[in-house]
Amino acid sequence: MLNKIETQEIKTKRLLLRRMEILDSEDMYNNWASGPCVSKFYSWEPHMSIFETEQIIKTWVSQVHSYV
Repeated sequence: MLNKIETQEIKTKRLLLRRMEILDSEDMYNNWASGPCVSKFYSWEPHMSIFETEQIIKTWVSQVHSYV
């Protein structure tokens, strides 16, 4: 049986895995969410603004909190 547990942060010299935060929206937008070459592999179109990216992250964060 699986137990619901809090997401654990994983940190190495070159990598940090952690929960996404609203403060990540600018980096997400600039680095990949607005890129048509990246989004062609996903079910959504490139984000047209940082505001759109913020809304997506807010949705994801609220979904994670509803599972914990």
